[in-house]
Amino acid sequence: MNIDQLKKQAKNFRKAFPGLVAAHGDRLTLAQAQSAIALINGYPSWEQMSAKSIEPSPPSIEAMVRAGLYFAIDESPSRLPVAYSQVTGNPTRYEQAYETILRFKREQDQLLTERADDELCAFMEHVRGNSLDSGFTSMASDVLEEFERRIRSSLQRAPLNIEGHSMLGGVLHALGRYSAALQASEPVITTLINLLPTDRKIQVSYGFLANRPFFRLLHCHLLVLDRLGRHEEANAFAKLGLRLCPNDNIGFRYLKTPNLRARETA
Repeated sequence: MNIDQLKKQAKNFRKAFPGLVAAHGDRLTLAQAQSAIALINGYPSWEQMSAKSIEPSPPSIEAMVRAGLYFAIDESPSRLPVAYSQVTGNPTRYEQAYETILRFKREQDQLLTERADDELCAFMEHVRGNSLDSGFTSMASDVLEEFERRIRSSLQRAPLNIEGHSMLGGVLHALGRYSAALQASEPVITTLINLLPTDRKIQVSYGFLANRPFFRLLHCHLLVLDRLGRHEEANAFAKLGLRLCPNDNIGFRYLKTPNLRARETA
């Protein structure tokens, strides 16, 4: 609630209690009404309540990602594969393109993120034990809920941990909380996509470790969209993943929804 809303509330207070106004007559000034509002809201004075109300809100995750991350471009274009054989997996076509890598703007953010990521991965290894399942589907719901708590706490300390955002989306997806998973993944992945250079042909190679959290979050996001019945959007993200990483380490070509596959082969 901002200061203008608080002033309006004070005026409304004066209108809402005609009996109180009548009892005090002209003695109930706007300042007295403001003081009453402050007391109702737990503040000793209107001035202290006003000062609290104009404190800046914490930055959004979108703003933090824009301020802390960027895609660095190799200024020398390379002859990169842009198409692969479905049978052999070997490149079938090459084009000139620029390698692009997700980077931190500040070293302290990178160090903080690496520490937070190590902690989350250690917990995941602990709960997974000897299981060969590298995802979340084999985890019990109580373990997933504890993992969610840990991830959210970790992201409060290291909001630029893209792997953490991917894990959060994956845990919520495994819990069947698809709308919550969308809320977790959408602002981060869309902001990252908007940071991609658009003035030249690029590739975001999966071979660079720094790019992998981006692709895992993209993968998680399109799976959630598909679960929510937003198949066209899911397919758009799958196509984007294929365009950015033609060798398709994630397997975006297999993530097209049946609806679109049927239309494409019709």
